[in-house]
Amino acid sequence: AAACERDQHERVAALAAEALAGGGEDGGALAEAAAAVRVTSLILQEKYDAALACDPPPNAFQRAYCLYRKGEQEAALAVLEDAGTEDADVCRLRAQTLYRLRRAAEA
Repeated sequence: AAACERDQHERVAALAAEALAGGGEDGGALAEAAAAVRVTSLILQEKYDAALACDPPPNAFQRAYCLYRKGEQEAALAVLEDAGTEDADVCRLRAQTLYRLRRAAEA
């Protein structure tokens, strides 16, 4: 079952890349949605370097999540702190990152 899911994410990433390459005059909203889908599908495949290398780049939470999963906690924390948002997911990832850095008191 996991292999089937992984194959679907690979297909989604490929379709999103095609949509981004197609562009077009009305491509603004479509390109933004396709970029978000592509980054998400790469993250779900655990292809963090590929997600980080996307153009346009992933949002701050996605960037921090990729860095966190790669074991780059200091870099992830810097991205989260620069994001300046108090979103629940950001707060949770920040707390997890601080815990991994052995700074749980700051979480």
